Amino acid sequence: MYKKLIVLSFFGLYWGTTVFFTMPENYLQIKANRLQKVFSTMFYQKWSFFAPPPKHNDRFYYEFSNSKDTLLLEVIKPIHKLRKEQYLANNDISIVDYILSNSINNISDIIREKYGNYKFINCENTDEEECFGDFLEKFDEEFYQTNELKTLRNYGLSIFKGQELGNYDKMKMSYTVIDIPKFAQRYSDSIPENEKLIFETKYFDLKNNLWIK
Repeated sequence: MYKKLIVLSFFGLYWGTTVFFTMPENYLQIKANRLQKVFSTMFYQKWSFFAPPPKHNDRFYYEFSNSKDTLLLEVIKPIHKLRKEQYLANNDISIVDYILSNSINNISDIIREKYGNYKFINCENTDEEECFGDFLEKFDEEFYQTNELKTLRNYGLSIFKGQELGNYDKMKMSYTVIDIPKFAQRYSDSIPENEKLIFETKYFDLKNNLWIK
C-alpha cells in the first residue's frame, strides 16, 4: 500500500513539475530557473520537436545622440549571448530577457490589434501607407502611455546611467526583426539579411525627462 502511494506521489510530482516547466514563460517560472536547471539535468526531456521553429530574430536598438555624435546599441543579441554563457550562474539576466521580450512583443500585439480595428473602420478606400500614418497620429498619445513602453524607456535610462553616457542628450528606441533563412539556405552567403522595422519611437529628452514632440 505504502509503495503504491510513494510511486503515485513520485509520478504526480514529476508530471506536475514537467507541466510547470513546459508552460509558456512567466514570472514564477523565471524565478524558479535554478530549480529548472536541476530538474532538466536529472530528467532531461526534449520538447522542441513539437514546437514550430522561429521565423525571425528580434533586435531592439537604443539610439543615444547629441548635436555631434550618435551611439547605436542593440540589446537583445548580447542578452541572449550572456544568458547562454552564464546559464548556470546568472538568473538575473533571464529575468531581464523575459521582461524586455514580453514588453516588445506586447507592444507589437497592441499596435497590430488597434491598427486592424482602425483600418477596418476608417480605411476602406485608403492607401495602406496613408492609413497606417493616420493611425499612428491618432494612436500617438496612447502609445507613449503604455506600461510596456515605459519599461523599455526605463531600461534605456539604466543603460544611459550605467554606461555613463551623460554627453548624449536624447534617446530613441526601435524594434526590428531579421528573417531566419530556411534550413536548406542557412549557410548560404547569397541570402541577404532582411531586417524589417516594426516600430520606432520619437526622441526622449534625457535632460528634461520627457518625449520630444
